[in-house]
Amino acid sequence: MEFYTTRQIAKILDLKTITIRRWIDKGILPAYRFGTELRIDKTEFEKFVKERRIKP
Repeated sequence: MEFYTTRQIAKILDLKTITIRRWIDKGILPAYRFGTELRIDKTEFEKFVKERRIKP
């Protein structure tokens, strides 16, 4: 498994880290806690992005 940090996700999507944390807190973006750090599985992140595609 490969993981992203909340900072990496924020950078990829050009958003603030707090936005990513809010998505995680609301259950919109699945994450894992390792100690004090939150990590997002790469496969789950890719699925998250694909689900937000606007259909023509």
